[in-house]
Amino acid sequence: MCLSFRERCRQVPQLKYEDMEARWLLSKSWSQHKAVQSGKQVAQLERLMASQSKALEELRAESEDLYEAAIRVDYGYIPYEINGPVDTPPSKKYELEECAQGDFIDVSKKWE
Repeated sequence: MCLSFRERCRQVPQLKYEDMEARWLLSKSWSQHKAVQSGKQVAQLERLMASQSKALEELRAESEDLYEAAIRVDYGYIPYEINGPVDTPPSKKYELEECAQGDFIDVSKKWE
């Protein structure tokens, strides 16, 4: 037995004005909270980057070799290994179009 769209559709209740206003105020309060939280995170990242650059400057003043070793990327922390085919064989069902051989076909519109 297959039900029609109208039989499966249910009516959405109409909200009261007080409920709509409460939802709007909650949404506004949540948006303000997330904006403050985002601002704090950005400020914290800026403080961390400033302290990192200050530490690197002091390290560079102490020893150029230590500074170079500190900024060098350690690929041991980023394990990345690829196994698989390096070349895909052509599909036997694929048919080349006429212009696929390097020919140029001008399809631009001509306005006269």
